[in-house]
Amino acid sequence: MIVDILYKTYRADIPWLNESLKTLRRYWSGHRRVVVVCPPEEVESVRRVAGDTHIVPVDEQGIRGYIFQQAVKLNAHHYTDADYVVYGDCDCMWIRPVSPETYIRKDGLPEMLFTPYEAVPEAIQWKRPTETALQHEVFAEFMRRHPLVYHKRTLHKMDKWFLEKYGMPASQLMLRHGQDWGLSEFNLMGAWAWYHAHEDFHWINTTTDSWSPDTVKQYWSYGGVGQIR
Repeated sequence: MIVDILYKTYRADIPWLNESLKTLRRYWSGHRRVVVVCPPEEVESVRRVAGDTHIVPVDEQGIRGYIFQQAVKLNAHHYTDADYVVYGDCDCMWIRPVSPETYIRKDGLPEMLFTPYEAVPEAIQWKRPTETALQHEVFAEFMRRHPLVYHKRTLHKMDKWFLEKYGMPASQLMLRHGQDWGLSEFNLMGAWAWYHAHEDFHWINTTTDSWSPDTVKQYWSYGGVGQIR
């Protein structure tokens, strides 16, 4: 299996990207490459810290950065031809040795954690926006921990569904409605997969099932990289 690790970054997050990649180089094995999506004007700055990664310049066209980075993640299968995408975040540091097999079982299905909303009332803000996009009741929160891993076939299936439903892929729906609806890309993806690509994952209910230890530690990006010293 071919596995790429995807980051989306911009000027303010480049110091975080630098630190995250340091931990990635220390702990990761078995992947093909790291793909970094960034604005065209930041390519040289990214190259200075990202070294031999594959850099994909994408013009944000004045779109709010938070919404644009969510759209990039929804569009990951157009920035890499890998079988699987591992979503890295710049403020997440890898903390133990990992490989594709850490997240993908022998049958080729990634693990996906979810928690019923009654067990995580603090996450209820994601319920209604996700239901608005899917036009379906959503019972659980799917943004349980980093990293999330998706097979490219799942992302293609999702695009097909959104094209049929809205006349646009999921990434464009995020750009058009993400801010007004209050969408979370990983909740949108996870809830969609639960109902429309259930067979593509091993599902883990955090209230009843056991799961492996965390492999990353997430920091608060606005607090500065000094937090990890």
